[in-house]
Parts: sequence; structure tokens; C-alpha cells
Amino acid sequence: MKIIGKGNHNNLIVEITKGELLCVLGLEYESQLLTQRAGESPFSIGYKFDVSLIYRRLRDMRQHKDTLTQAASSLRYFADLIGPVEKLIMEAITAPAPKEES
Repeated sequence: MKIIGKGNHNNLIVEITKGELLCVLGLEYESQLLTQRAGESPFSIGYKFDVSLIYRRLRDMRQHKDTLTQAASSLRYFADLIGPVEKLIMEAITAPAPKEES
């Protein structure tokens, strides 16, 4: 990305490749962008991207990294607990209900 000019109100005019734009938007392939914005070309002049929303999401993930790591660890722990008893749980769920005696 290269700054090529200045606009009004502290805006910058930048030159950016499609690949760089996809990186800024957190995408890997152009087709991901095109499917998200069906009906209009995202590479036309005047098209707007909400880069600040993407930045805020990344910032929030960074700020909550420890919490997310702890949650992932807890989920792995519970999955390890459930693994050995999964067969028993499935048998209990799928077993026919006992018949009532009259």
C-alpha cells in the first residue's frame, strides 16, 4: 500500500493492490469478497470498506486472548471427559422408553 495523495479533512489517497486489500479485509481469496458483496463490484471507484470494524474485531480478540485461550482449554478438558462415556450417553438417549405395567 502506498500513499499517493491527500484529500480533505485529513483523508489520504492510497494505492493498494487487490491482494493487499484482501489482507486488510482479513480475506484470502478474491472470490470470498465477491460472494459477500453479490451484485456490485467491490473494486469499483467509490466503493467503501469498513476497515475500522475489522480492526475493532482484531483488537477485541487480542484483548480477550487469555479468556479465549482459557475457554478453549476448558472445552478440550470437557471433550476429554465426555469421550469415554459417549457410548453410554448415546445408548441412554436412543434406548426405548420402558413400558409401563398396567
